[in-house]
Amino acid sequence: MNSPEQIHPALWRASQLGHAHGRTLDSGFRMLNRELPGQGWPLGQLMELLIDEPGTLECRLLLPALRQLTQGALMLVAPPYVPQIHGFSHDDSFRQRLVWVNPALLKDRLWATEQILRHRSSAAVLLWADQLRNDQLRRLHLLAQQTESLLCLIRPMSVAQTPSPAALRIAALPASYGMQVRILKRRGQAMDQHLPLYLPAHPYLSDLQHDRQPAVAQPAQRVSRLLQ
Repeated sequence: MNSPEQIHPALWRASQLGHAHGRTLDSGFRMLNRELPGQGWPLGQLMELLIDEPGTLECRLLLPALRQLTQGALMLVAPPYVPQIHGFSHDDSFRQRLVWVNPALLKDRLWATEQILRHRSSAAVLLWADQLRNDQLRRLHLLAQQTESLLCLIRPMSVAQTPSPAALRIAALPASYGMQVRILKRRGQAMDQHLPLYLPAHPYLSDLQHDRQPAVAQPAQRVSRLLQ
């Protein structure tokens, strides 16, 4: 019997981890890569990152991958705080490619993101938005498929139970050692347990020990920000 992938590359068994449909980008965390189809963040597709408090975890989770993108702009659309530029990298060439777009209204955020994707010159687009309709999400996903960009939509944890066309949905929670992540949706079986990711206490440190695990996993009250 042929495997689903042999019939069509977009097919996979729900009980198994599916293959990536397109290119992926190394997340920078080996433990996380093992749980992601294609061993990394999907490119040319919509992915969602769900967090309780915006501005605390999203950039620290995505920064190792963003540092690998050497060409194209890195777009920050409507972040909740003023970006702390020195927190992203000590590399001037990296910081010079960061572009902050700050529309006040949701419709303008979506319009700006759509124009960025249509232009196809950005390596990554991070969009902060709360309540979005399914048709708006699907439109972003379709536009992303016309690019090779990393498109990450940062949303509140409260939308975790709402349907989404995103190829990948990740929930992240702060912990004393960095963060815990859980894969809510991927090509294949969802992850039932949280995956611990170690991060240093100071966000400006460049040598992240991604695979070090803490002896005791306890929630943290606060984590350092790359947005403030």
